[in-house]
Amino acid sequence: EGSRDAFHRRSKVNDLKLIMLGTGGAFTRFEHNYHNNALVETEEGWVLIDCGATAVQSMHEIGIKPWDVAAVLVTHVHGDHVNGIEQLAYERFYTGERGPNWAKTLLLTPPSVAPGLVQTLTPGVAELVTPKGATNHGFETLFDVGTHAPEGWFFGGVRFMFHETPHIEGAGVSKPSFGVEIRRGDAQLCYTSDTTFLPDIGSRAHARGLVLHDCTFSPRYAGTVHTHYSELLTLPPEVRERVLLMHHGRVPEGISVEENGFRGALRRHEQVLVSQKNLVSTSLRSKS
Repeated sequence: EGSRDAFHRRSKVNDLKLIMLGTGGAFTRFEHNYHNNALVETEEGWVLIDCGATAVQSMHEIGIKPWDVAAVLVTHVHGDHVNGIEQLAYERFYTGERGPNWAKTLLLTPPSVAPGLVQTLTPGVAELVTPKGATNHGFETLFDVGTHAPEGWFFGGVRFMFHETPHIEGAGVSKPSFGVEIRRGDAQLCYTSDTTFLPDIGSRAHARGLVLHDCTFSPRYAGTVHTHYSELLTLPPEVRERVLLMHHGRVPEGISVEENGFRGALRRHEQVLVSQKNLVSTSLRSKS
């Protein structure tokens, strides 16, 4: 176990480094876990993948400041993925090392997600006090929103590319939801975010390396909008060995995901390092 300082040490040149701020779902008990959000290290700052209600708290616990975040990638609009954005933006705007930074927050999301995201955030931030006085244009003051990057978003040599995933699907219903492919040179990982089961995940171009996969151990019922552990067990062994489980909250007693062929189940504050040879290591750090 290490201290918060470990999170500030740069990974080796060209290694891909990701930290899980939490690996729980919407109904997570916070004494056990936090919402399934993650940070990716780049030379331009941390890129945050989703920002649920627990994200900023989790960042503070490991010594990462809101103003160290270069951008927020938003995979879809659900509370455990977006309800912390307002707090993050306020802390970046009103706080800093020596007082207010007055910093805007960059939100990056697919075009189909953006309208719902703006609609969700605007009422809470519309009225805002700035150095020039009060304004009714709080959203425009706090945020920049990017939605179009055919070749992906680049930060400090790390590329982020959205790929669409099925989350809530039915007759005439399809919720915009996306995973993220993350690359730094030859180091690659696929972050599924929330998704129902994709039997061919292992053969998809964006998932040829390490896969951080949505997983639930909850009882299955009609309308489950996540991938159930029993479904993941049907993946071929050569795919399972590349899968780290997330969004699970807690692995139930009596289940060993490693014995069932998976690389492991991620925990809150766990770091994932992927080398240029796509060798993977993980380590859990304690709070300070």
